[in-house]
Amino acid sequence: MDFARFKATGATVVVDAGGATNPAVHDGLLNPQAQPDNGGQLWRAETGEVLLQGIQTFQGQTNRIEWAKKVTTR
Repeated sequence: MDFARFKATGATVVVDAGGATNPAVHDGLLNPQAQPDNGGQLWRAETGEVLLQGIQTFQGQTNRIEWAKKVTTR
């Protein structure tokens, strides 16, 4: 991405727990894993300038990451 024009502001991550999908969550594509560091929510958010995110995945899992950016003001 263009870091001269856009500033990273965070990321929201939904981790798939594998197995059957939950049709009521995230377009029915995931079976979200509860995140203990976020009060058991089905997602977690990283704030600040998140440019990289290390994730260990397994076959059959889908992980959804939404990177947040905003236009840089000069």
